[in-house]
Amino acid sequence: GSLRSALVRRGWIEGVTTSVERQPAYSLLVVDLDLTARGLAHWREALEVVYAALRAIRGRGVTQQVFDALHSEDEISFRFKAKEEASDYASDLAARLHLYPPQELLTAPEVTPAFDGDRTRELLRQLQPTSMLALLVSQTLTANATDGASSERWYGTQYWPIPLPDDFVAGLAAEEPRGGHSYRGHSYDPPAGGFCTGPGDGASEEGERAVRQKRRPDLQPGGCRAECDAEPLCAGFAEGGGTCVVYGAVADDPPPPWEARPGGTVVRSGGGSGGAQCWRVWPPSSELSPPPRNPYLPTDFELLEASSSPFVSDPPALLRRGARSRLWHRAEVSFGLPVAAVRVALHTRAVSAREGGEGGGEGAAFALLHAIYLEMQLREAAWDASRAGLAVSLSATSTGFELSGHGYAQTLPAYMLTVLRQARSLQPDALRFATVKALVERQLADEDKAAAYQVAYQAWSHLLLRVAPTPAEQLAAVRSIRLPQLVRFAADALSSWASSDFLFFGNLDAAGAVDAYEEQLGALSEDGAAPAGLPAAPSQQQAVADLGGRALLRAVAHPNPQETNSAVRLTLVLGELSAREAATAQLLAKMVEPAFFASLRTRQQLGYLVWSFGREVRGVSLLYFIVQSSSASPRHVTASIHAFLEEEAEALLNSTAAADFAAYAAAARKELLDPPEQLEAAAEEAWGQIAAERFCFARRREVAVALDGVSLADVQALLASLVAADSAASRLLVQVHSPEHPVGRVADELPESSRREYSPLEDEGLARFRAGRGFFAGEPCAVAPPLPHGHDSADEVYGWMALGAIASLLGGISLLSLRLLAGACRSSLSSLPFLQLQPSSTMSELEPALDASAASPKARRSSAEELQLGHSGVGHHAKPAATFA
Repeated sequence: GSLRSALVRRGWIEGVTTSVERQPAYSLLVVDLDLTARGLAHWREALEVVYAALRAIRGRGVTQQVFDALHSEDEISFRFKAKEEASDYASDLAARLHLYPPQELLTAPEVTPAFDGDRTRELLRQLQPTSMLALLVSQTLTANATDGASSERWYGTQYWPIPLPDDFVAGLAAEEPRGGHSYRGHSYDPPAGGFCTGPGDGASEEGERAVRQKRRPDLQPGGCRAECDAEPLCAGFAEGGGTCVVYGAVADDPPPPWEARPGGTVVRSGGGSGGAQCWRVWPPSSELSPPPRNPYLPTDFELLEASSSPFVSDPPALLRRGARSRLWHRAEVSFGLPVAAVRVALHTRAVSAREGGEGGGEGAAFALLHAIYLEMQLREAAWDASRAGLAVSLSATSTGFELSGHGYAQTLPAYMLTVLRQARSLQPDALRFATVKALVERQLADEDKAAAYQVAYQAWSHLLLRVAPTPAEQLAAVRSIRLPQLVRFAADALSSWASSDFLFFGNLDAAGAVDAYEEQLGALSEDGAAPAGLPAAPSQQQAVADLGGRALLRAVAHPNPQETNSAVRLTLVLGELSAREAATAQLLAKMVEPAFFASLRTRQQLGYLVWSFGREVRGVSLLYFIVQSSSASPRHVTASIHAFLEEEAEALLNSTAAADFAAYAAAARKELLDPPEQLEAAAEEAWGQIAAERFCFARRREVAVALDGVSLADVQALLASLVAADSAASRLLVQVHSPEHPVGRVADELPESSRREYSPLEDEGLARFRAGRGFFAGEPCAVAPPLPHGHDSADEVYGWMALGAIASLLGGISLLSLRLLAGACRSSLSSLPFLQLQPSSTMSELEPALDASAASPKARRSSAEELQLGHSGVGHHAKPAATFA
């Protein structure tokens, strides 16, 4: 019954947003319609639907019941707001001081005030078209316009006024006669040859043929009733769903009888051969109605009982592990909110097999179309969910799909279930598909207009990542996809999935997580497993290329001929590093970051966008140096980056005092150890390890502890090894050239002063390079064993305590700690398959198993720093034995 629903059904909009803009002297109610191409041809009718919605609200009034529902939503949202940035919140409060009394300062903009029916009716009365400012924005409107333009005062932007006839404006304001319908006429002069007319009305041969092709048996061209939907103007009216099309010269008001047909269309003919008139019938009152009760509004805000164990910050526990799916869970209430986050990764051959392992665009194109089509299909349910504090989205990944959800723990699983069911069973809708396809095609085509540094990223990912289809590859694939193919793809991809991971994180206990997991598996397939014999998707399909110590240069022209910026992106590939090596790289990145900005941005003024940073991608450590410039050529920027690395950075490290180095280390340690401020961020940190199938949940803490053992000499040695002529570290240098600095021979773009020699990647060798790449193994940390069905929460805690004690033993700590612990939890120890213990196992039987574990390569790699941190030796965080005592 909403305005958005009415307009989406007509295919006129991609979305609608409403807001209030407040000025000192007045306020504006702003309704933004994101028009489709079809909607652009019907922008007048879209305005009519907006005012029909306002009339519907005025006619029914905002009742106490509707107000109470909105008020409840606002109160819940305000009560359980997530933590905000203090500086932003202070700015908001300062602005509110001018608008609200002190006692309403916190709540006034966020919670609807007490119900005032008279005031609401007065505000609705003021929303009249005579006080309307309509702005219509589209490149197609003014692309060929040359006359009648005005210029905006400050920026000189050109615009064209479009007069709105008085009868049109009066029609927007009219109330609804004729039993809930009203209509207005808009007169248009036909183009040469006429249009939408029958024989004898002066129609052209093409017009007559169009009428014959589109006629119905009971609607003959030229008769007293005629129908034509071939000509663009009248075609749109006829398809609009609430349209009256009248042919020929008629009176200002269509005389009865007038015929209403399904969809609200009224067709009537007139005599004569003059202009054509298209009559609009307002949507019936039943189409626009107040919202029903929100089914996703939560009522249970109780928090789980906070655990008294020391494992509250442990990584997720693996509650279920089947042949095709895994369930991860972590109860987390430290944020004080009754909310949860859910993540689902589905690896499906319908996507990954199409990719061929090397980044073709077909699978990605299907997944992208599917995700946006589903978003539009779910819009009405999504509106209720968003008002109830829920957010769920489906996105395409390199091997399938990722479903991400956040909101109140009581209602989030139910909405996730709705999304999964609809994702598997798309509802065929030709109009929706046309809208989605046009939107995706436009988005992919607009990638050619992306900023230069973004184009550099596209080229970088295509070269360095295993699966990274280009926008051009995806666009070509999207253009060939048809609606029946997309519907079949949804059914295949979301029922014949090869493997999956589920994470439930937050105010949801283990039993609730298992129930939700099993329901969601059921929504994906009958038995919660992929069909027998289906090959599993590669567990590490996405990977970082191992360039084998080479230094490579890729120079490309920016695809936008109007682009004025160039960009350079230099990546140093350090490889898969130990915790101590990664800590050294982290310190190097932190120390050179401000100096790089100061040199290239402030002193040399090469560009506004200048930054450097370090990051791990799929377990591979990378250092980035990025500059976007509107003045300097890519060759010049490249030379400046190399000069900084080979000269300025070395001088910076040599002049760093001990106290300054300690400050850098402290800042890096704080960044690694600071806990996330929102539950969503904490869940995302854990999910990053699960989705990448790395499971190195303690990695950040390992690196933080390892910082204590890194010296300034270590950082200096790392830099020296990276800039040496014979460095073993690989490099990937990407240049994006604006039209002002065209690409010549790639070899000519190489920096002469660099100590490293680069090999150019020309267009003709690109496919051969991609096909011949090797990749880092991305070896995961060990995965925790599944807990037996029926274990309660206390038993789970004891299981993790046992792992922590074993980790301490591997570090040489007395066996006494484990003896004291094992007496309390032998049943849990028996659930750890790698120990193969029975409940009656004695300590003498346990010691050989521990000796064997201590002799394993993974155990030998454990360091004192890892044990101090609480690394269990199997990829999970636990506390030292002293904590257990």
